[in-house]
Amino acid sequence: MLAGCGGDDDSAASTQTSIGTISGLGSVIVNGVRFDAANASVNVDDAKGSREQLRVGMAVRVRGRIHGDGTGVAESIQYNDCVQGPITAMNQVRNTVTVLGQTVQLDEETVFDGVALRDMNGFAVGDQVEVSCLPDPANNQFRATRMEFKERFQDGISELEVNAWWPTSTRPVRSRSTGRR
Repeated sequence: MLAGCGGDDDSAASTQTSIGTISGLGSVIVNGVRFDAANASVNVDDAKGSREQLRVGMAVRVRGRIHGDGTGVAESIQYNDCVQGPITAMNQVRNTVTVLGQTVQLDEETVFDGVALRDMNGFAVGDQVEVSCLPDPANNQFRATRMEFKERFQDGISELEVNAWWPTSTRPVRSRSTGRR
């Protein structure tokens, strides 16, 4: 999703917001726009972060100038996972997992990290995962853009988190529950 288009020269490019999935790094590529992120402020899970924390598959909001030649200059990049916790159910027919009661749809565009198999077969019930996603309101679920294995869930130790923040929101709407179980 792209909020407007800029001109070819720097002076004509206005500040805009691009919301989507990171498809490449070095610079940060979102929605086909290659953003120079050298001087961008980065926020990861509500804390000051760094470009080194960004990964392919993360759903982000990039604010910056976008030029007509497909490049841009990022002023800020914001990422928040949508759910982090143990997988409590897996449905291989529907290609979904359940994490903290949230149904997460996996598809051919989901990036998998921390596992040898690059699909849902690399995970098991009880695995602690962090999921980056976009909303799928038509099906009342999340669509995973990235799912990362963190560890085996450890009661009383592993972090639990559900965010109702969507990178597509004009303003972050937070309904966050973080804790250890």
